Amino acid sequence: MKKWLTIFLTLGALLLVAAGCGGGNSSGSSSTSDTSKDNKQMTEKKEATDSQKKSNDQTDKMNSNNTGSTKSDTSTNKSKTLTPKEVIAATKTQIAAKNIYLPTTIPLSSDSKHLTALTSGDQGNYKVRFFESDKPIPINNAKLKDGKSASEVATVAKKTYATNNEAKQAVGHTDPQTTGSKPVDLGHGIKGYPDAGAGNKYLNWNEGRWSFVVHAINDGKSDYEPLAKEVVAKLEKETLVIPHEVGDMKLDSEKNNRVDANTVSWQEGKSVYTITSSDAIEAVTMATHFDKIK
Repeated sequence: MKKWLTIFLTLGALLLVAAGCGGGNSSGSSSTSDTSKDNKQMTEKKEATDSQKKSNDQTDKMNSNNTGSTKSDTSTNKSKTLTPKEVIAATKTQIAAKNIYLPTTIPLSSDSKHLTALTSGDQGNYKVRFFESDKPIPINNAKLKDGKSASEVATVAKKTYATNNEAKQAVGHTDPQTTGSKPVDLGHGIKGYPDAGAGNKYLNWNEGRWSFVVHAINDGKSDYEPLAKEVVAKLEKETLVIPHEVGDMKLDSEKNNRVDANTVSWQEGKSVYTITSSDAIEAVTMATHFDKIK
């Protein structure tokens, strides 16, 4: 009997030891499972953070590429600098309309300058003011209004009237009138007709649907002939927009910094397109390099 009691107690002790070992293994398994779960959550959180950061970086890059970014100058300078053609294309996207027509080239004072713009308006009436600057400035950036960061080089506008006749009158097309003065030979079979008054003198001529007026100060020093002949020669090589119905150029032989000193306007049905520039030849260049209006 005493022998059996000893055996029974020994078996009981062995069972307790076995149970203890099993409990330890269960605890270890639970600990490993919790650690794996924590690692998975940390990995997922890191991936989400990295994805959000990548998305934010892409958005910042798009905003800084000459499209009115509010990021700092440092951020803007690190972004890709747009070419003039890319700026013109980006400018069109800043106006809430489908068909925006602009010059395909905007002359700058040097190749080192950067093109940018301020935009306003909609499909029927819009205006784009083009600027040049030493450093890239995003389109529609507030700096373009401070008068210091950039210089305005040209404007392009579209205005829509109630009728075709109103649009035609707004262009200001004229037919040259003989004044008794001797016509001026401008070359290529074209003659200009002089006119004068109030200390100013003008030379007028027509080509197709276009009328032209070149202004000079009537002081004995200024001359309108060189500019008039240069324009005529230029138009022998380059083609102007075809107006529907009329077009007009008012050019100034006097050098000045007024962006509205030279005006090119033409009719397209009820709408009138107008280009202005401080430089007469550059105004003509933009008119001969203009989007085809559909």
